[in-house]
Amino acid sequence: MSETIKCKIDNIDIEVKKGTTILEAAKQIGVKVPSLCYHPYLSIEGACRVCIVEVKGRNDYVASCSQPVTEGMEVTTHSPQIHQARRDIVELILDNHPDECHTCERDHNCELQRLAYATGVRDKLFKGEKKHYKKDDSSKSVVRDPEKCILCGRCVRVCNEIQGISCIDIAHRGFQSAVVPAFEKPFGESVCSSCGQCINVCPTAAFLEKDYTNSVWKALADPEMTTVVQFAPSVRAAIGEGFGLPVGLNLERKIVTALRRLGFDYVFDTQFGADLTILEEASELAHRIKENVNLPMITSCSAAWVKFSEQFYPELLPNLSTCMSPMSMTGSLIKRYFSEKIGKDPAKIFSVAAMCCTAKKDESLRDSNETPEGHRYVDASITTRELIWMIKSAGIDLVHLPDGEFDHPLGESTGAGTIFGATGGVMEAALRTAHFLLTGTELPGIEFKPVREAIDSVKVAEVDIAGTKIRVAVASSLGHAQDLLESVRLGVPYHFIEIMGCLGGCVGGGGQPYAGTENIPLDKELLKKRAKALYTADELSVKRRSHENQDVNKLYEQALERYGSWKAHDWLHTHYSEKQPRGICRSGKAEQKTNCVTPDDPRYQELSAYIEQVTSDNHRRRHLLPVLHKSQELFGYLSTEAMEFISVKMQIATSRIYGVATFYHYFHLKPKGETRVNVCLGTACYVKGAGDVVAEFEKQLGIKMGETSKDGKYSLESTRCIGACGLAPVVLINDDVHSRVKAGDVKKMLG
Repeated sequence: MSETIKCKIDNIDIEVKKGTTILEAAKQIGVKVPSLCYHPYLSIEGACRVCIVEVKGRNDYVASCSQPVTEGMEVTTHSPQIHQARRDIVELILDNHPDECHTCERDHNCELQRLAYATGVRDKLFKGEKKHYKKDDSSKSVVRDPEKCILCGRCVRVCNEIQGISCIDIAHRGFQSAVVPAFEKPFGESVCSSCGQCINVCPTAAFLEKDYTNSVWKALADPEMTTVVQFAPSVRAAIGEGFGLPVGLNLERKIVTALRRLGFDYVFDTQFGADLTILEEASELAHRIKENVNLPMITSCSAAWVKFSEQFYPELLPNLSTCMSPMSMTGSLIKRYFSEKIGKDPAKIFSVAAMCCTAKKDESLRDSNETPEGHRYVDASITTRELIWMIKSAGIDLVHLPDGEFDHPLGESTGAGTIFGATGGVMEAALRTAHFLLTGTELPGIEFKPVREAIDSVKVAEVDIAGTKIRVAVASSLGHAQDLLESVRLGVPYHFIEIMGCLGGCVGGGGQPYAGTENIPLDKELLKKRAKALYTADELSVKRRSHENQDVNKLYEQALERYGSWKAHDWLHTHYSEKQPRGICRSGKAEQKTNCVTPDDPRYQELSAYIEQVTSDNHRRRHLLPVLHKSQELFGYLSTEAMEFISVKMQIATSRIYGVATFYHYFHLKPKGETRVNVCLGTACYVKGAGDVVAEFEKQLGIKMGETSKDGKYSLESTRCIGACGLAPVVLINDDVHSRVKAGDVKKMLG
């Protein structure tokens, strides 16, 4: 029996489990403490301080998200003093935030905006310097806007803790703090998988999907262009949320009508492509099992997983199914098979895919996803959120539309295609058909529930096919994928593995509707309701096996000949290759560390030996600071090359290393001069004239703060505090401390 704690919140007696935080305890009695950085599925950050409360006997406010309740604790969550303090905190956040709510993508769907309203911010009483950063749109899928970042750290934690990628981290400190990729390189040159979960958990618009809707509007307005659209299974299970409807409604037929009213000439179903994928994938699996080659076979439907595998697990690329995703298969057929059917030049067909997934934008632009003539399979991929906006923008009342019907020949689908949108769905659909292809008989009991709802952990199961035990596994989220793949690398035998890049599968994709006021981002119950809508549609389907799809069978008769044929491979399959930069897996890879080539420079040899010496235990992260100090001692500064070397040798993400290196003032990321001048700009030093001292140093040396003189003799830097406030202003010249410095002293100090 678990130990419980008795306490009092807002004069209400409550008993909770030991370890429960004040915020969680308050929620149990119907008290909502506002917060920004808190997320129940992520580690506690305690950064925003919006959730402060009063605790009897304490003189300071307490962050309720991080403070566990204790026996007899008396908490006040709302009082005039707390209300004012929270209001001031929110105002200070807004002071450093762009004033463009009405033109922002997240207007009316922004947690900061809602919090400002709830705390009573009606005027901006604080005015000060704002941060200024350029928007980073280098990625094909995700746009990063640092000016809208409030440093809650949710994106960093979901990328690290749920996805296991660690593409981003918080770098620098104080006013200069920012969430950035490693070395502040363009986002498109990072290890980002394009999954879009940073968008889902961001309370503002610091991360957004890249917008391709303008090209869609343009094509719809072009009378010479034939416009064709497809939409994914999970879109129909989530789109209603964007129109105020309850979670878990399947609006498939209404979406068809809405797309026609937007002006699309043909509306096809990505579920047709899902059935087609199953036939090709099941055929491929049957072949691999018979030949005992490249097992386990791993699904390739998830664009985020494919991009991740190319950067994190290139050694497993031969194990990926060569089948394209349902979106790309349908897109390929639109430009090849369908264009011929209607006698239309593929160049005059504009193909749009409405997807749950931001990574599909990246997939649509892969070099391999076009015909030999250069016609892209999918000309524009848009998210569920973007489709919601387009429907609203066109004045279409989705809720009250009549039902519509898909077009043929790419519109029919089975229940097997529907469940693609939920974790375990691809596996279940594939097993239904693989059993038929291997035995000629149907799988006993059409539903295979042991692989469903792989949300909290990896699901493992066995199925008997003609006397052979087929061992399968399912993972959703790239973090769970790493757990599963590490077992594969250790020799645990599997025949078939399904991996979806996002928690819950496609229903939890990075392009799905924002959580709104009634749910939280990544809410597992919400994901289950969306998935249930798809499983219910499967149960109600007359045809529930992909090989029962008559339109697909006609396609093989008329164009593809047979499953896995040469033409099917030419039209429906793809290839993968290792991509740079390489990622560092969450648990580390011994062979990646062992295979790291140490440069001939003796300094690298010494650094490598030092890393081996201090990281002999399993707690490699705690040794990072000594290793960075050693590297700077050897090279004089921390170069990008040295940090990348340390990343591989220590198996720590480069974003984390860069974040640490930029946080501490004693690390230098650029070559320093023979004489290093450091001026303290902490509060005590600054108010006593450190700014004038800096100006004089810049004048005398002919360089700006952060620069090194051309002759390499001097470098000028700032530090925030050296703990000598009573001696302010303070200047460090190499290791010598100069106190109570005035501007007139500078020339003499430089000698």
